[in-house]
Amino acid sequence: MIMSKLCVFGPMLLCIDIDSPNQIRISKDKGLSWPKAFEMRSEVYELYVIRDEILAYTGKGFYYSKNGIAWSPRPSNIDRDEIYDVTVDGDVLIALTIDRGIFYSKNNGRTWSKRI
Repeated sequence: MIMSKLCVFGPMLLCIDIDSPNQIRISKDKGLSWPKAFEMRSEVYELYVIRDEILAYTGKGFYYSKNGIAWSPRPSNIDRDEIYDVTVDGDVLIALTIDRGIFYSKNNGRTWSKRI
């Protein structure tokens, strides 16, 4: 298994499986084993940890988890098709859109505001 986008959430490690990029794998034993934690409906591009949530940026938008095992879609006021790239600055998500400029979210992607 080849991994990418490693992130740390408490005592757990999470990553995206490169061979199956819709799968998130989780390690609870400091990386010795990597069982499949969840299979998304589309490719996972990035994993982020903000406060007490893990966010997955996917081809279908954002998903969130409190434990790395159960994931739910994160409804938001910005369409996934508009987002070109996403980064994190502390507790703030920042999204570069294709046509609308830069947006930021201070609540884990629930709502986005245009950065002027």
